Amino acid sequence: MAPLAKNGGPQKKSWVAIAIAAIFVMGLLSAVAFGGDVGGGTSSSGSTDTTAASSSSGATDTTPTDTTPTDTTPTDTGTTSTTPADTTSASTTTDTTSTTTSGSSTTFTPTISTDKSDYNPGSTVTLSGQGWGASESVHIFVNDDKGQTWSYNSDVTADASGAFTMQFQLPATFVATYSVTATGASSGAVTASFTDGNIAFRMATVDNAAPTNVAWSVAWSTYGGGPTDDPTCSTTPTAGTTNYTNGTGTVASGNAEPSVGNKQSGKPTNASASGFAFNYWSTADNNTPATAAQTCLPGSGGGTLYTFTATISPSPGAGTVTFSDGANAICTNVSVSGNAATCATSSLATGSHGITAVYSGTTGFNGSTSSSITQDVNQKSLIGTFTASNKTYDRTTAATITGRSLSGVVGADDVTLSGGTATFSDKNVGNGKIVTGSGFTLAGTKAVNYTLGSVATTTANITPLGITGSFTASNKAYDGSAVATIGSRSVSGLLGADNVTLTGGTATFGDKNVGTGKTVTGSGFTLSGTDAGDYSLSSVANTTADITKRALTVSAAGVNKQYDGTASATVTLSDNRMTGDVFTDSSAAATFNDKNVGTGKPVSVSGISISGADAGNYTFNTTASTTASITARNLTVTATGVNKAYDRTTAATVTLSDNQLAGDSVTDNYGSASFADKNVGTGKSVAVGGISISGADAGNYALQNTTASTTANITPRALTVTASGVNKGYDGTTTASATLSDNRISGDALTDSYTSAAFADKSVGAGKSVTVTGIAIGGTDASNYSLGNTTATTTADITARVLHVTATGAPKIYGATTAATVTLSDDRVSSDSLTVTYGAASFADKNVGAGKA
Repeated sequence: MAPLAKNGGPQKKSWVAIAIAAIFVMGLLSAVAFGGDVGGGTSSSGSTDTTAASSSSGATDTTPTDTTPTDTTPTDTGTTSTTPADTTSASTTTDTTSTTTSGSSTTFTPTISTDKSDYNPGSTVTLSGQGWGASESVHIFVNDDKGQTWSYNSDVTADASGAFTMQFQLPATFVATYSVTATGASSGAVTASFTDGNIAFRMATVDNAAPTNVAWSVAWSTYGGGPTDDPTCSTTPTAGTTNYTNGTGTVASGNAEPSVGNKQSGKPTNASASGFAFNYWSTADNNTPATAAQTCLPGSGGGTLYTFTATISPSPGAGTVTFSDGANAICTNVSVSGNAATCATSSLATGSHGITAVYSGTTGFNGSTSSSITQDVNQKSLIGTFTASNKTYDRTTAATITGRSLSGVVGADDVTLSGGTATFSDKNVGNGKIVTGSGFTLAGTKAVNYTLGSVATTTANITPLGITGSFTASNKAYDGSAVATIGSRSVSGLLGADNVTLTGGTATFGDKNVGTGKTVTGSGFTLSGTDAGDYSLSSVANTTADITKRALTVSAAGVNKQYDGTASATVTLSDNRMTGDVFTDSSAAATFNDKNVGTGKPVSVSGISISGADAGNYTFNTTASTTASITARNLTVTATGVNKAYDRTTAATVTLSDNQLAGDSVTDNYGSASFADKNVGTGKSVAVGGISISGADAGNYALQNTTASTTANITPRALTVTASGVNKGYDGTTTASATLSDNRISGDALTDSYTSAAFADKSVGAGKSVTVTGIAIGGTDASNYSLGNTTATTTADITARVLHVTATGAPKIYGATTAATVTLSDDRVSSDSLTVTYGAASFADKNVGAGKA
């Protein structure tokens, strides 16, 4: 190149050197640096560019060609520090559940176990169950111990022996510990656990040679949202809550195989040993690295981001550089900063590329062109995945692919996974069954830049094929239930010669009642046989059978009765009906052989019939016989007192009555009846004794009393008082005296009295009428009498009164005669009017004298 003038002076000559670095976002491996002299410097075949740029890790790669290593499992030929194989079986916790069915107790002791105790990430786990109920539905739930960052749900049906086997695939991340819970419809829940976290790793060179005297360090990142196993090395994992730093060491010879123990999800995030791959695996697999071991080295595939640096010497401080792949520009007009310009591109297709840089020049500097350097780009390995549809059991392992995808495609490259066929691991029904694909290819305009490394398996379900069952049922005599007896069982819809039979089940009539051709429905049937697990029982068709009438015996129990004058009887009917049936027994008549009292008397029952909701299910008898007793009827005799007039005795008369039945011939008798005392009174107590009964029907009665009490009145006796007049001498009054007498009962203490007795007049006379008034009675027994009269009449005489006349002489003067003068007086009754006269009055003599007669 001719020098350019600067500010009119001579132009300086520029030299361009290019450094190429393959930059990986993982930041784990060193870049490879290449250099070229624009003036014919060292070629890409092995010359050293003294101005080669540094890689992203700081190391200088003196090999110009980036050759991508094959991702293989290193062979450990040196001294190895190995982690012993984990031979511990999976931990299983078993619960025992007792289930009671139809009165009997069935104890299930279910268990679950895994085929390993520790797995590689992405491995297939085989889960087995034993001791479950026949055909029991079991729900499987798998959950990691880091907060359900991954979980798995599925259902599986145990076979006739209570066993099942199923598979599921783990995520391609480290989790540490998984718990498995199996919950049966009737057996309860059991748990188990396993790990995928016992991890070892080792380093290998590009060609898997063992590094020597290489210091190493590694940090493991936990769940934090970042990726974990990233075969494309395109993403840096984000550290989570904890970083496990496993120290440093020096590998003297052979592969470095430090065991990092039970870690969380993650992978190595940095290492001081540049240019080495970190392969890691589960120690449960005897330190055999996982197939998809992590390997990140430059030039690992098309679409890798490459950085080319052009160095201009001397430093122009300005201008632009255009980078070209042969004739095609890949970065144009990249500004120079200092003495360098950088081109980063991921557009290089697989193959060998000649890269040149053209400096544009600037004031004082001429433009220049570098020599070509070679960059080899190998095909990038892609991981394919596919999905398969669930299918109904069809006796084949064929699976249908429903979707295909690739991981590791750069940007929007047109490359797709195409073709392929898929098969289940076996033909049998199961959830989460492993489906393996084969025959896949890459298609698309960019497919040439890629190679298909592997295609992961997927899972899908084979669901049971629905088949139908049928059965027969036996006729039966009515037994009060709808239960039917199954006669035979069969299935339809089986494929080929599959061994499946219909077993178990119960059958019921539509109702319990008698009928012909009644519908019988079955339930609880199961499938058994070596292929039963591949089928589901869609339905079981109904059948028909007869229920015939049951012979019913109606029995009568006689009810004892008290004599009622008739032969009618009462009976209680019973029968041998089925428990719970609803109907009523009745009879038209029940009679004793006669009406009379007796023990164990024959009773005839006729006109027996039944009615009610369940009567139509029976035949029955219409007559029956039994016995019962007629007991004597209680007869109570009552007395009614007869009133009497006082008769000075306690003797009473009563009328007897009783509660004998109408028409019966029974006579009531008594021996005595007496008042409490003889005296007059109302409602006086009467005691009756010696009561008895007699007559034709007396034997049908039980006399309840031989005494009775009643009341009656003793009324006062009518007493007539008579008067006898007493004669009297005239006394000037009508006053009379009488003597009273009466008709009292002899012995009674009674006094008669009156207030007055008077003659009709005061005059003397014989047999004069006398009226007696105010007659009354008194005395101890007076109250026992009623006085018939208070007046009485009689007669008596008033005889003349003897009148005494006295004379009182009048003094006189001597007259020589005896003639005297007297004044007469008498003892007449006062107020009587009468005159007393005398014929002559004379002294004894004529002589003067005093007191002379």
